[in-house]
Amino acid sequence: MSRLRDAARDWLRARGYVWFRKPVLPWGLDLETDLRRSFDITRAACVIDVGAHLGWETVRFAQMFPAAQVHAFELVPATCEQLRRNVADQPRIRVHGFGLSNARGSARITLQVDPQLNSLSGRAQPAAGGDSVEVQFRRLDEVADELGVRAVDLLKVDAEGHDLEVLEGGAALFAARRVRALLVEVDFGGSNLQHGNFAKIAAWLEPYGMRFVALHEPQIVDLHGVPHLDYANALFLREAA
Repeated sequence: MSRLRDAARDWLRARGYVWFRKPVLPWGLDLETDLRRSFDITRAACVIDVGAHLGWETVRFAQMFPAAQVHAFELVPATCEQLRRNVADQPRIRVHGFGLSNARGSARITLQVDPQLNSLSGRAQPAAGGDSVEVQFRRLDEVADELGVRAVDLLKVDAEGHDLEVLEGGAALFAARRVRALLVEVDFGGSNLQHGNFAKIAAWLEPYGMRFVALHEPQIVDLHGVPHLDYANALFLREAA
């Protein structure tokens, strides 16, 4: 059996794969593993998914956190209706048909060809002849108080370039050390306008005791023959966690 295992490992290594036993996976390879070695996710009570889109990640979070209430936020009405249908059989998922920002308000946004790119940032290239729609947004602090959320075990933010504004709207939660883990989509050079900038987000989080620990799903692009880290999901954990 040992020879067979070694042969399989060598075969995988020759093709660019590395074999790990799950308890010793490096940080950044598996989100659930990273969270499990940080705190007991089976006792987590609240997950907030900002920019839930059609809910595929939302459902994954409900499975990952078996006792948690999952709040999913999607600001585009048509997308939100699809989200509601997709999670209709998930009793622990609650859908909210508005976005989050650093202030309460409304705006008109131009819909993108790819609905995953719809954003309050206004920095995406609008689709030619694209329709526009009015959307509503509120502050996370305000919404959390209304929902009776005492603490957030995982806050996931994918707001297509509006990510820092979402975090600013939750400043009171972060100041009170009520956010245990944050997963946010970021870029690393400021040129990708559809993601929050890693340096700015990390600097904003630092006073609140949120420390960067891993990158998940990094996207590498080739720039003039040189590999370049384009964007990824950055995992931050509260120091006490």
